[in-house]
Amino acid sequence: MRLEVKNLHLRFEDSNVTMANKKFAFGFVLDSISLEPANSKFEPHFVDPETRKKEKVSYTLYTIKGIGLYTDLYGKGTQSLLFKK
Repeated sequence: MRLEVKNLHLRFEDSNVTMANKKFAFGFVLDSISLEPANSKFEPHFVDPETRKKEKVSYTLYTIKGIGLYTDLYGKGTQSLLFKK
């Protein structure tokens, strides 16, 4: 089984609740993340469910692309921390 999530954007905004008369927001962006079964060399590889039950070790390959964090304090614009590869 392979799992892939693309174009994820989570944003939290607070307007005058946590701090009186102060707005802020922060967020997380992700171009993609995928998880898939792999062999012991971390190469993508199909694993038969029966074989997986017999083996004591399993491997999963995680691939993350384009991750970033940002803040918008007091409505003054965003400050971002982006990691691209």
